[in-house]
Amino acid sequence: MWKRRWVPDVTFDQEMVLYGDKRQVRLTVYPAGHTVGDVAAYLPEDKILFAGDLLFIERHPWIGRGVPEALIGILEGYVDTDIEHFVPGHGRMAEKPDVERIIRYVREIIVLAQSKKGEDAPVFSIEELSPEFRGWRGLCFQWNMNFLRERDNG
Repeated sequence: MWKRRWVPDVTFDQEMVLYGDKRQVRLTVYPAGHTVGDVAAYLPEDKILFAGDLLFIERHPWIGRGVPEALIGILEGYVDTDIEHFVPGHGRMAEKPDVERIIRYVREIIVLAQSKKGEDAPVFSIEELSPEFRGWRGLCFQWNMNFLRERDNG
């Protein structure tokens, strides 16, 4: 029985622009961020960015396969552009204040992990976060804290 292998017909390293009849889409590769190979799609005429898992809204983002500091840099870059609307990988449609909130979250969990560096078995609680993050959904808070702890102690 023949099995089709799903391999790409086209690949790119940094950016690729696709041109349609009514608009274009700019695809950008990020070598570090949420993971080590994220891609975002931007519609410049509409000022909409499809961010995928580079952006979670009102949820604890998963950062354990990427570089949190690079993710912050990517998101800060978005804030400094003309993008008006963001389609996240998880959560509702977003705008710049939502992106700024995720930046604050990632910075805060990095600081929280560093505050317990050297402890044998630190316990991390959502209650240690700023109130704006305590009600967020998702399983990733403890995973993120374990990742940051191992990364900083490794």
